Amino acid sequence: MRDKGLRLACVTNKPSRFTLPLLESAGLASFFDAVMTADIAGARKPDPAIFLAACRRLAVAPQEACAIGDSANDADGARAAGCRVLLVPYGYREGRALEEIASDGVVATLAEAAGLLSPDHFAGRRRSFSCGCASSVSRLVTIGMYSFFAHASEKAA
Repeated sequence: MRDKGLRLACVTNKPSRFTLPLLESAGLASFFDAVMTADIAGARKPDPAIFLAACRRLAVAPQEACAIGDSANDADGARAAGCRVLLVPYGYREGRALEEIASDGVVATLAEAAGLLSPDHFAGRRRSFSCGCASSVSRLVTIGMYSFFAHASEKAA
């Protein structure tokens, strides 16, 4: 995704005191241009405020953002903020079926998402990518942290 010029942000309900060391220890911190945690934003997903805070941090309009998540909290919060939403079929969904969660599509892997998210999707605008954390634009995309760590081998995607 970074090879396509997309910037990344991590959006999570986890406190920063846990999130930042976790990203460092997993070797993922350097992939993110911003990390937005619930304690920094003052809101928890599904509140759209956490996604809006990430958009502000990257100077991105919500309409230029795409959230990649694994839960209704990711999808509902991002959608309420005005972001596009992609879901992954694994992770934490609060017991809801994937089909019950409103989204713009389902991607099997982060590599598949990278194939869908290109500068052409946001013609004439700066690009970034946001990774929302749960149990894994410029342009912004959110991915649940669980999802991201589950596919850490794809981190170069």
